[in-house]
This record gives sequence, structure tokens and C-alpha cells, in this order.
Amino acid sequence: RIPYTGSRVLTLALALDKPMTKRVLAYHNLPTPPFQTFERLDEPLDPDMQFPLFVKPSSEGTGMGVSAESIVRDAGQLRTQLRRVFERYDQPALVERFIEGRE
Repeated sequence: RIPYTGSRVLTLALALDKPMTKRVLAYHNLPTPPFQTFERLDEPLDPDMQFPLFVKPSSEGTGMGVSAESIVRDAGQLRTQLRRVFERYDQPALVERFIEGRE
């Protein structure tokens, strides 16, 4: 055993799985922006999702895959960012309603 400071493995795994984290938050009635997970580029956007939206890899940490281009304001920008996530990170994308403010 090597002593360390930080979260346990299960906690870290949950934190890196953003869609699951959001489901857990919602289950406990904690507010979180509406979201949708995309696994393919041709998946339709849920009707209740309204622009602007924020697109990021579903399982990265420390800001990986997040930039100014992550904020999308129309369907064309959404598809461009989804393609970027799929190609660069080879994983589903998390799309959530963009909320103005600091992280």
C-alpha cells in the first residue's frame, strides 16, 4: 500500500463519468443543467435542449476537451464540436445547456 491524499477510486471514476455524475446529482435533487449524451454524429438533439449549449468529452478531467469553441449557438456548430470530440477523444460527448458565469 502506498499512502496518498485524495478521493477513493470509485469517487474518481464517478467524477470522470460526467453523465453518470449528472444523473446522481439529479437523483438527489441537486440542480444541474439539462444534458444529453451523444455517441454518434447523426443523433438528433432532444427538443427540450435549447441553444446555447456546451459540448465536452464525457469522460475527461482537468478541462481536457474544453475551449471557447465548446460553446455552440446553432446546429451547425453543435455537429462540428461533436465531430471534434469523437475524433480527438474517441468517446461520447456530453452536451448541456450553457450557463454564463465562472466555473
